[in-house]
Amino acid sequence: MSDSGNSSAPRWLPEQWDFIDWGALVGAARRQDYLSYAIVVRDLAGAEVDPQRQAALEVLASVLELRPLHGQEFTNEALGPADRFAALDRDAIAALAKRAKTVDHPAIRARLLDVAWQKNRACSHDETRDGVISYLEAGQARLTETSWPLTVEFYARATSMAASLGKNGPALHDALSKVEEAILEVGEDDPLFLVSGLMGILLRFRAGDPKTLSRLAKDIAKKALKGGPDARTRMPPPDYDRARTYLLKAARWHEVANKTKKARATMVRVARLHEEEAKAYREQGGHSQEVASLEQAIGTLRGMGGQAQRITTLRRKLQRAQRAMAKAARGSFKSTVQSTLDLSDSVAQARDHVRGKVGLDALVSLCSLVPSPDPAKLREQAVENLRESPFYAWVPKVSLSEIGRRVHRTEGVVDGTDAALDGEVHRLLAFQQQLVALGAVVPAAAQVQLELGLRTEDFFALASASSFVPEGREMSFANGLSAGMNGDFETAGQLLLPQVENAVRHLLERGGAITTTLPSSGLQNELDLNALVRLDEFVDLFGDETAFELRGLLTEKAGTNLRNEWAHGLISDGRALPFYVYFWWRVLAFVLLPVVETSAKEST
Repeated sequence: MSDSGNSSAPRWLPEQWDFIDWGALVGAARRQDYLSYAIVVRDLAGAEVDPQRQAALEVLASVLELRPLHGQEFTNEALGPADRFAALDRDAIAALAKRAKTVDHPAIRARLLDVAWQKNRACSHDETRDGVISYLEAGQARLTETSWPLTVEFYARATSMAASLGKNGPALHDALSKVEEAILEVGEDDPLFLVSGLMGILLRFRAGDPKTLSRLAKDIAKKALKGGPDARTRMPPPDYDRARTYLLKAARWHEVANKTKKARATMVRVARLHEEEAKAYREQGGHSQEVASLEQAIGTLRGMGGQAQRITTLRRKLQRAQRAMAKAARGSFKSTVQSTLDLSDSVAQARDHVRGKVGLDALVSLCSLVPSPDPAKLREQAVENLRESPFYAWVPKVSLSEIGRRVHRTEGVVDGTDAALDGEVHRLLAFQQQLVALGAVVPAAAQVQLELGLRTEDFFALASASSFVPEGREMSFANGLSAGMNGDFETAGQLLLPQVENAVRHLLERGGAITTTLPSSGLQNELDLNALVRLDEFVDLFGDETAFELRGLLTEKAGTNLRNEWAHGLISDGRALPFYVYFWWRVLAFVLLPVVETSAKEST
């Protein structure tokens, strides 16, 4: 709907929603939540022929589709997405709120008044208090439901609305009392995390009886570890996650009561549960879960301080678990690739592409097997991947070193932020580089060498004629290029990596870029490749596509990171072969291109 300041906007009246049968609307929903109600309303709007009724239904659907922008503790008062909330017509929201008292469904009534209060106070204080009461009524009605998040949300919204009426007012006091009553009513019968969520609300306002609530939290944790199978939760013990959640709440209640020793002892117990879970995963062969549990145990102890000895012991366990995880992952990946990847067609095409070529033409054909990856297209594919699989987008992505150590992490998102997209782009780039290396470069290089029998002396002549190769480094480039042409790509990569870094630095410096640091000591230090690829002059030198490709291949932790893994000795034999192949192939192109351009100019 258009903004109320627009002269073409309709005049909204409360009577415009009188035609809605609220009971039928709720009954038609597949689930009892706001999104399901909104779907029903959207369907009604689509079938409605009367323009005014259709407009009224569209406003109602937009209100029901909003969601709280909260974290795990439901503490954020805002409703969003922000752009959709901003687009709501305040006059329409105010008129709709006037009809809230006729809605006999507490959850919907509360939402209408909540949105109106947040939309520049489009309802009165009395109506807002009615919204608080309606949320509490809706929460009370759901205390026996196993689907707990919406129940917590109702109570959280009630306390947020009440707090906005006055932090020391009766509305907030009454709402917090209702939250504590709900906690004690549910007690140890908590289906999953309902009591934890409600405790989070009280802790936000530092309300409630710490002694009673800390004891309850520990009782629930104990039950999660030792109780019998629960038909309501369908989670046979030990439920480590649930137990830790409630122990964390107990620790926070101890902090509220200034019981520091009890809080620390409870946190130590949390860390111990992480260790116990890690042991259980190890016995089941779940090495990745074991690693995650040990990392969480270490993180818990670090947050406490004074646990250095225990942390050292856990780090040794973590290293063993990481090695086991990496070994299992390599075996799984190898079997998957062998069973699913068929490169026979691309191998044949690559050989045909270079067959029968002589001299520079053969090398040019080899270097032009496939174009450089297009960052824009890869980004489009990454966006599509995240959209097609929301769960995949939501789950955090972790990059591990060869021995299983975490070297990069991208937080999971649903809306595709830059960090998540960049991580997905680099994963796509690395996969593409492996396919090109194994399916095209290796067979094509073998075909060229079979027909031409190139020697180190030939590559020395090529390097000597290339402006890419700094003076005095010709033989080093020749040895590396020759090793790759003869199939020893690992040796080629190890010879060429430091030479390419120096060549890039030399070219950038020759172009006017500053490639050193000048600290207060006056002793200049050369920038390494990690810093060089971030310079604007690097993009000017190689172009956007090649600069992006080289960063992903050589220095990005979310990508292949070949330069840094090699420099720190983190690559075992054969593990990075496809990337060494790809790197050799690109270096050959960098050396060859200036020679071809010079030859073409001379011919002209």
